Amino acid sequence: MLKLFNNKGSLTIEAVLVFSMVLLCVSVLVSTLMFMYNKVLLMKIAVDSAEEAAVSWNENGGLYTFIKPQEEIILQDTVEGATGLNEKSKQLMEGLRSKPESYTEKLKAICADLYQRLARSPIKPQRTTLVIKLSKDILTTSLQVTVTQDFKVPFARIKAFFDGKEFMTLSATGTATIISATQYIRNVDLSLEYIRRLKNGEIMGN
Repeated sequence: MLKLFNNKGSLTIEAVLVFSMVLLCVSVLVSTLMFMYNKVLLMKIAVDSAEEAAVSWNENGGLYTFIKPQEEIILQDTVEGATGLNEKSKQLMEGLRSKPESYTEKLKAICADLYQRLARSPIKPQRTTLVIKLSKDILTTSLQVTVTQDFKVPFARIKAFFDGKEFMTLSATGTATIISATQYIRNVDLSLEYIRRLKNGEIMGN
């Protein structure tokens, strides 16, 4: 009778251990799939925002008013928690014109739109950081959108034991080239001016 009781007790302990391991594996698998989904979602949001902003970008202030070559304009913003995403979006939109004109206003409008999109994400982050960079070389203007989010993870202490962090960081970047009629005209005029100077020997002389 005692032997039968010991066998039952042993089976119970083994069942608990097996069930615990299965539960741990399922939790890790589900969390991994959710973070993979969120990584793809962040990439889609970053790429779509950059491309849509580049397509709708309209330069104002005159035909020859533009940022200097090799100059960069960067807007960086951080929101703690998930509940503040919509609030931050409204805060950024306050005071902006219906059609933003300056580069800073346009970058703020892009940032506000990004926060609205991120607020609909199924996984709520601990922290969200946006970096929007407008840069120009001699011929092209590019817009780069980078989204970085920190998320809580199951069994955070176990993760912290290996890398010292109790959260997982996901990041995605989208880049698009801004093409406009005024920029095309400037590039053509610049090319014609260089050709004229080459013919006159002005560039070689300098």
